[in-house]
Amino acid sequence: AVFWIKGQNASKNVMKTVEAGKIETGDIETFVEVSGNIEANDSAEITSNYNYEIVEINVKEGDKVQKNQILARLDTKDLKNEIAILEKEVAYEQLRLQEQYRDVGNVYTSTESLKLALDDAKLRNTNAKIAFNQAVDNLKKQEDLFAAGAAPEQDVQNAKNAKEQAEVSLEQSEVAYKQAQESMEKGQHDINNAVTPKESARASLSIKLATLQQKRDKLNDLNIKSPISGTVTRVYAKLGRTAKDTENNRAMFIIEDESKKFLVAKVGQYDISDIKLNQEVTITSDVLGKDSAKGTVSRISPTGEKSSTANNTIVIPVKILVTKSDKRLITGVSAKAKIKTDSMKNVLKTSFENILSQGDKNFVFVIDNGTVKKMEIKTGLASTFDTQIISKDLKDGMQVVKNPDETLMDGEKVTVTDPNQMPAGMQGAPQGGQQGGVQYVD
Repeated sequence: AVFWIKGQNASKNVMKTVEAGKIETGDIETFVEVSGNIEANDSAEITSNYNYEIVEINVKEGDKVQKNQILARLDTKDLKNEIAILEKEVAYEQLRLQEQYRDVGNVYTSTESLKLALDDAKLRNTNAKIAFNQAVDNLKKQEDLFAAGAAPEQDVQNAKNAKEQAEVSLEQSEVAYKQAQESMEKGQHDINNAVTPKESARASLSIKLATLQQKRDKLNDLNIKSPISGTVTRVYAKLGRTAKDTENNRAMFIIEDESKKFLVAKVGQYDISDIKLNQEVTITSDVLGKDSAKGTVSRISPTGEKSSTANNTIVIPVKILVTKSDKRLITGVSAKAKIKTDSMKNVLKTSFENILSQGDKNFVFVIDNGTVKKMEIKTGLASTFDTQIISKDLKDGMQVVKNPDETLMDGEKVTVTDPNQMPAGMQGAPQGGQQGGVQYVD
């Protein structure tokens, strides 16, 4: 539309030409936009402290695993031989100590030596109980797999045999433990009058018992287990190689818990005050194309850090929980987040370019029949493009001057152009010197 004022002598009264904007009712939303990478809820890089040969790998990439599930086994042959030799040495030294005590004419064993023997018997009994329970669990597992058609009958029979053997070992360990307790009770008498063996012999036995326990613990550690439940995302271990001989010296396995996914981003120090927990987030990524995912702000770091891309800039890490995910949004891909920081519904608003600021006051110039009226307003929430207007005198649909400057006066008559509605050839100034007031041309 075009407004112009036609006076008695238009050639002597040149009016300003202004473009019109609008006051309208609608919603305003403000956002902070950041970028980052998608991460899993938890992850673990599995390594081994012992560089033994890998003799068994039980998983492949993409497999789901449970916490403490065995991923691989290392060769235990040499270690088992070491344990067997050390067990014999310990047994010999224990016997020698007992003989030394008997040499004094008493069936006497030092309290300390007997305690070591008792501790060893107790430990053996505890390990036997654990082995028996594991054998029972494994038997049930094999029976379930056999019932489901996922395992051969031979696996069930092997599990039964292992369980029976574990049961026998448990009974033997309980007998040995009871005998050690009885020996401990009998060895208490006459302790003050006994001639005990040399301290070095007892120290040697103590050291060997400690070493034996360390090797037994090490034997258990040669079963490589997952510390978390999740998905196997990388397998760098290879059969026949040692545990540390992996591709590019990486971890043997990488496990990721993808039950939840997060976009991890960094917010600038000037925007962080607008970020709150549980704010709504729209997530976009190249892998999603034109689609998007939903999320919420789940964690705001209590401390900032230096930006890796801008000097002297502080950023604050923020975690965004992906609440409505997409299988294309996989761990490691880059993504962008649009965090909604505030919103107002059904309010009067106009483009920020329609507002003139003078000092601490704000004004708009309302267009009424070709005449502008300067009106003071209060502003509220402001987005990138729109600003909330608070005024009892303004209404939806009113026209206001776009990009007003300080030369525009209250009550001034103007030519108002709207290039989108003007017919071709009408964008210039009006011609002629007709009498009258205001003419409106559509």
